[in-house]
Amino acid sequence: MAKKKKSANTTQRIAWHPGYVAATKLDLKEYAEYLIYLEEFQLTTEPLKIDLTIIQKTPGITIENSMARVFKGHNILEFKSPKDYISVEGYHKVMAYMHLYASIQKVKISDITVTIVSSKHPRELIKYLREQGYRVEKTGQGIQGVIGERATVQLANQTELDDDLLMLKSLGDNIGERQLQKIIREAQNTGKSQEAEIYLDILLRANMDRLTKEGDPVSEATMELFREIVEARGGVDTVSWLAEIKKEEREKWQGALAEQAAENERLRALLKKKNGEIE
Repeated sequence: MAKKKKSANTTQRIAWHPGYVAATKLDLKEYAEYLIYLEEFQLTTEPLKIDLTIIQKTPGITIENSMARVFKGHNILEFKSPKDYISVEGYHKVMAYMHLYASIQKVKISDITVTIVSSKHPRELIKYLREQGYRVEKTGQGIQGVIGERATVQLANQTELDDDLLMLKSLGDNIGERQLQKIIREAQNTGKSQEAEIYLDILLRANMDRLTKEGDPVSEATMELFREIVEARGGVDTVSWLAEIKKEEREKWQGALAEQAAENERLRALLKKKNGEIE
C-alpha cells in the first residue's frame, strides 16, 4: 500500500515557541511595564536555553492572572508543543536549568518560579512526583502546583486554562471555528503589535488545512475578520499571505491535475505503440 503523502503544513514544521512567548506577552500585556522578557535565555556557552524567563522590574507586584499570580522576581517558563508532553526526564531537565540559572544569576531559589506548559495532562509525571513524596494540588483552572520543591513549581494544562490566558490556551493545531474568530477579534484590540502578528501567523499556519479548504464557511468568515484587521491597522495587509496561499493551493491543485492528465496521455500513447508492435 502506498504511503500517504504528508501535507506541507504538518505541525512538525510549525515553530511553536515564538507563538507561546507571544501568547504569554499578550495575556500579560496589562503588566508589560513591570516585566522584562528574556526569550531563550542562554545559560552557558553550550546550547542550554530556557524558553522564556520573565523578570519583575518592580519586586512584589501582584499580577491578577491565573498563571502569573504566583510570579516572583524570576520566572522560568517551559513550553511543550501540541505533539509533545511533560515527561519525568523533561521535568528533571527544567529543574536542572532552574538550579543552573540560580547559580549563574546569583538568585535565591525562593525567588524563582517554574511553569511548565503542555497541552497534554502529565499523568505519569504527577504519579512519579507523588511517589517521590511531593504533593500535586490544583491551584487554578488547568494549573497544578508541585508542593515540596524549593522553588514554586506549577504544571499548566494549556487546553484547560482560564480565559485570562486566552492566547496561550488557544495556541494549537485544532482550534474550533468560534475560538478562532474570538482570537482574531481579540487580536484586533491589541492594535499594531509584533506579538499579535507572530501569534496569528503561527496559529493560522497551524490550522491552514481548514482555512484553505474551498467553500469552507469558516474560511470565509475568517477572511472577513482579516479584512477588518487590515482596515483597523491602516490598510497594511500583514496577513495577506493567507489569501496568496489559498490562491497557490488552487493553482497547485490545478497544476497537479494537468500534470497527471499529461502523464496519463503519455502512458496511453506508449501502450498504444507497444500494442501496435505486438500486432
